[in-house]
Amino acid sequence: MLPNKEDLFSVTSFEHLINRHKVDIATLPPSYLQVVKDNLGTLKTIFSVGEALNEPIASYILSKGILLVNGYGPTENTVCVSLSFNPVREDKSIMIGKPTPNVQVYILNKRQQPVPIGSVGEIYVAGIQLAKGYLNRPDLTAEKFVANPFSGEAESMMYKTGDLGKWLPDGNLVYIGRVDDQVKIRGFRIELGEVEAVLLQSGLISQAVVLAKENGHGQQYLAAYVVAESEKIDRAGLSAFLNSKLPEYMIPSALVQMDQLPVTINGKINKKALPDPDEPTLRSEEYIAPKGELEVKLAKIYEELLGVKNVGAGDNFFGIGGHSLLAMRAIASIKNTFKVELPVKTFFELVTIERVANFIKVNQEDFSVKLDEYDEIKL
Repeated sequence: MLPNKEDLFSVTSFEHLINRHKVDIATLPPSYLQVVKDNLGTLKTIFSVGEALNEPIASYILSKGILLVNGYGPTENTVCVSLSFNPVREDKSIMIGKPTPNVQVYILNKRQQPVPIGSVGEIYVAGIQLAKGYLNRPDLTAEKFVANPFSGEAESMMYKTGDLGKWLPDGNLVYIGRVDDQVKIRGFRIELGEVEAVLLQSGLISQAVVLAKENGHGQQYLAAYVVAESEKIDRAGLSAFLNSKLPEYMIPSALVQMDQLPVTINGKINKKALPDPDEPTLRSEEYIAPKGELEVKLAKIYEELLGVKNVGAGDNFFGIGGHSLLAMRAIASIKNTFKVELPVKTFFELVTIERVANFIKVNQEDFSVKLDEYDEIKL
């Protein structure tokens, strides 16, 4: 049986699913694990995959007596390249473990020569699990799949991952980061240049740089730094354009308008000089202050989860930095605060504080209201 979205997008439903089927092993990305960490039910073993595991969530899961296995491997290598059954070191760094059987891992410098143990280099992978290349992309295949000089076989290839890592003396690997503009957010691989290109296609932007930033909760989000074609950006128009061109996880949560982008002495954009966004938000509506105790409490929930200030009554949860995983946490907080069960589908339809508050008010006043009747209530 495969879980449906209702099972996965609700913390309570996820735990019920795990308990109902007595699941003891699951594969979960760290960003999802952060959301369901207190609702793991019967789970005894968790494989962390899809994105970099961070120490706080790893240590928390281990403290609950759950075996945590950290896996590493790009899709081009049939996913699993290495595994660590004890990922957290004494110095709090995270290991990605030792290569799995029949997999060869090399840490190389820019000249594709091995670096000493403890030194940082790019991770290359070879072995029988390696893909043959990219479909109809001979240029990209030639760039990423290169001859393997260490195998002794003429046709042996290795994959240039673009990931940085280092060997430890005990033979374990540590993941350091990326060498290019590719990032992973919530398990999704994102090319920052692709997002920049779509921003420029809107006709509203003359220059754009997109960076992966981190909010106060340790969660990554995309921030776009732009120079507009006009004095003031049409944020509503830009938001609509991005939603029509990009999946939700690739849409920047923050939009910082600048008169000009900073450059280095060589004339290149100086990304290090770009300021941190005041608020990770792409708000497209005018600010409307929450009214009444219920809306004020909801605003505080939104602000805490999203790491923003002054969330308005009409702000779209997903337009000010929200995503599906944060929606799960919002629904759980709403249930704990107001003692109202808010279905996932309903939350995705309502999204604003004002509309969610109306739903809560109706269901607090009359618990007999059925969900199918709610569609007839004017919000």
